[in-house]
This record gives sequence, C-alpha cells and structure tokens, in this order.
Amino acid sequence: MAKAPRAAKHQQEKTAEAPRAAKQQQKKTAEAPRAAKQQQEKTTEAPRAAKQQQEKTKGAPHTAKQQQEKAAEAPRAAKQQQEKTAEAPHTAKQQQAKTAEALRAAEQQQEKTAEAPYAAEQQQKKTAEAPRIAKQQQKKTKGAPHARPRTIDH
Repeated sequence: MAKAPRAAKHQQEKTAEAPRAAKQQQKKTAEAPRAAKQQQEKTTEAPRAAKQQQEKTKGAPHTAKQQQEKAAEAPRAAKQQQEKTAEAPHTAKQQQAKTAEALRAAEQQQEKTAEAPYAAEQQQKKTAEAPRIAKQQQKKTKGAPHARPRTIDH
C-alpha cells in the first residue's frame, strides 16, 4: 500500500509536466520544416562537398611530390649553409685587411695634408729665389764670350 501514494505522486508530477512537454512537442513540430530544409540543403551540398574532397585528393600526389622535392633539396641547402659558415672566417679576414688598408690610406692622406703648408712654403721660397738664380745664370752666360773655345790643330 505504500506504493500507491508514491505512484499517485508520480502521476501528479507527470500531469504537472504535461503542459511543458506539450509545449516542447509543439516547438519540435514548429522546428520540423526548418530541420527538413536544413537536411535538404545538406543533401544538396553533398555532391559539391564530394567534388571538393575529390579535388583535394587529386592534388595530394602533387603536394606529396613537392614535399619529396623539398626533402631532397634539404641536404644541398644544408651543405651550402655549411660552406657559407666555413667561408665566414676567410671573409672576415678579407674585410679586416680592407679595413687596415683603408686606415693606412687615411694616415697617408693625413700626413700629406699635414705636410702641405711646409711644401707650399718651400715652393714659395723657390719662387722667390727664381729671379736671383736667373740673374746668376745670366752672369755665367755673359762671361762665356771671354772664354775662348779650344781648337785642336792638326
């Protein structure tokens, strides 16, 4: 007899739930056309999706070939990188030599620039001396007629 009140309570809960369940059923029924339309769209989309998948699959060998070529290329690229790395000290040494040469050239230029005033002064002295030297040269040449040339008699 203890079961009867529990069953009655259960029945009462079901009855209380009935309007809510009916409302949910009504929603489902209202949703049915939309769900059917979605299903139809999926069905319509299926051939296009299958075609896309087929195209992807068709491209796969090409992609695999590219991947294989990349893998084959890797050792050569690694070797080139290794050669570049091996060249680096030599290149650095050359650069160092160029830098040293440039420094030496700059020092020489600086020395020339430092000597320029002295060289200009020397040139000025030579220019100032020129008339005196010319006069001396003229005197030497003037005296020449007094000196008789030697003649050899045979």
